[in-house]
Amino acid sequence: MTLVIRENLFHVDIAGYGTLLPFLVFVAVLVVFTHRKNIQRLLAGNENKISFKK
Repeated sequence: MTLVIRENLFHVDIAGYGTLLPFLVFVAVLVVFTHRKNIQRLLAGNENKISFKK
């Protein structure tokens, strides 16, 4: 998000922007896609809580 704002709003030239932005979008979509079941459980309130107690 910061890259998009800096490049398009403030007109700051970011080296590799044309390559980096599609890669970051791909990684974000991949993370959401691979964790879609967990996200659904979180939204439904069925995901297990993280506990650090022994």
